[in-house]
Amino acid sequence: MHNRLKSIKLSPPQSVSFIFYFYTVVVFAKEIKMAPQTVEPSLQFHQRLLTIGLITGVLGVNQGRLAVENSLAAILEDKNLELDQISIGKLLAWGNFFYFLGKTLSGIATDKLGGRAIFVSSILFSGIFCIFLSAANTFTLLTFCWCICKLFVSSNWPSMTKVTSLWFSSKFYGEITGIISTSSRIGHLLSCFVTAELLRNGFYWRTIIMLIALLQLLTGVFNYFAIKESPMSVGLPNLNEIELKESACLPRENPLDKLNWSSAVMHMLRDRTVWLMLLFVGGTTVLMEVQSFLPLFLRQYLKLDMGSAVYASCSFQIGSIGGVIFGGYLYDKLAAKKLTMFLNLCMIVCTGCYIFYWRMLPVMSKVDVFYTLFVIGFFLSIPYYLPASVFSMVYGGQRFSGTLAALLESLGFLLTMTFDYYAAVVVKEHGWSTFFGILAVASMGTTAIFFLVSSHPTLITRRH
Repeated sequence: MHNRLKSIKLSPPQSVSFIFYFYTVVVFAKEIKMAPQTVEPSLQFHQRLLTIGLITGVLGVNQGRLAVENSLAAILEDKNLELDQISIGKLLAWGNFFYFLGKTLSGIATDKLGGRAIFVSSILFSGIFCIFLSAANTFTLLTFCWCICKLFVSSNWPSMTKVTSLWFSSKFYGEITGIISTSSRIGHLLSCFVTAELLRNGFYWRTIIMLIALLQLLTGVFNYFAIKESPMSVGLPNLNEIELKESACLPRENPLDKLNWSSAVMHMLRDRTVWLMLLFVGGTTVLMEVQSFLPLFLRQYLKLDMGSAVYASCSFQIGSIGGVIFGGYLYDKLAAKKLTMFLNLCMIVCTGCYIFYWRMLPVMSKVDVFYTLFVIGFFLSIPYYLPASVFSMVYGGQRFSGTLAALLESLGFLLTMTFDYYAAVVVKEHGWSTFFGILAVASMGTTAIFFLVSSHPTLITRRH
């Protein structure tokens, strides 16, 4: 294995992606100046260190999970496990059920135990169970390890939202979320490149997962030292209190701040806007689940080898990176009305692409398939990542942003669990065109729901 590692050379797209990632970390962390002018400079130092920690943490926590998903075609063809397409659907479905379970628990855990503790533990424990998964020799054991891994991965985003709401001004929630979302998408791209290259160099899928999970554990150790719970934990003032004193345009208090946890949750569940956002996040989560099926789709439908199939799926990830960078840049600069028009346009384009796949897949060339994946990744990543995260921080405030983020995502992965199983059955019985037809219908419904969400634009942006 040592000789094979020495023989691997980075291809041009891999080199560009690594350079792009470190550029993102260094430049974005250097340029962020989100503290009010009256705050001492040490706050900016901690914000930059925290930004690097969150970027690497969100990237790292997904590496083991993505190594498994990108290796699904290899796992399917492993004769020792004797799996079929429906087995893969069951694996994904059970994983998303535990993801849903984790989202349900992570909200209260984040708001009770703190964002830092949950964020770091999600990286470390999901990495440990990915290592266990790489040694699993039965479908039952494989599924168990995958479920526990997803349980811990699920708490990463709510805890990130909690930490962000404590460390950054609400005027920059969209920008910082866009930066961190960019790191997530770059992580997806890097995982695709690394997994594809290792598969093409003859590595066993178990070895690939173990190597990437070990790197994930190193990321968790770094974040243990880099991330602090809040400015107050290092002797700095509460950023939110300073912001309220300096700006008369922002609300003086969040109505949830006076409530305990159970009362706050009931308040959320009685709010029509929360339910609309809940349905919207559920829809976009199902639409984003297409990435779990892409290597398998490209392997079976286009007859690519396993490494090339994973490489080809990178067109979706590259589009997603461009989308979150572009969307994050615009999010805090567009007025509320223009922002909602832009987000609705993103959903309409995404729906059109899924309809195109549904009706035209049999006559599409390979170039058409790859280009359309890029467009879907670009336009879907913007409404998937940004509105719900900003909504959680604006509506939930510093106390309950983690709970609201977990609540919003929980329904999405419950729906995705159902989608994974039945989508695998549909692919086996009716083919890939029908698979994309289901996604087209889901995209139409999600677009209609977001049109209703648009009637409350001030909850997805701080600009008027």
